[in-house]
Amino acid sequence: MLHRFLLYSGLDPVSVIKLSPEEASEKVQGFIDSMSDRGLSIRSMNTSLAYMKQFFKVNGFKNGREIDVERYHQPSRYRKRAEYIPTSEEIWGMANASGRDDDLDRFASSQHRERGTAGQRHIQRR
Repeated sequence: MLHRFLLYSGLDPVSVIKLSPEEASEKVQGFIDSMSDRGLSIRSMNTSLAYMKQFFKVNGFKNGREIDVERYHQPSRYRKRAEYIPTSEEIWGMANASGRDDDLDRFASSQHRERGTAGQRHIQRR
């Protein structure tokens, strides 16, 4: 990760440590933002930021000289990929594959409740 940062900044490790906290903060923020532009996950960006902050802290950026970089907000139930919701046909297929009539009845009655036709007891099985 540090290697990628050095390639991004175009500096060697000694030059990076000699930067002022403001310059270092600007370079690290740009690096983290470039990770976002590449489509990396929020967790990856925040983990990389934690590694970078630790690197700078170990190399003298502490006691008022810390780097100031903004983290990306990660919601508690964050998913990078959208949730998949099966279609009615797929649910019928899963209920049929289970081989249990009560699964079919349970799914059929839930479909009737959703459509507002709970009074109709005719269930068409596929």
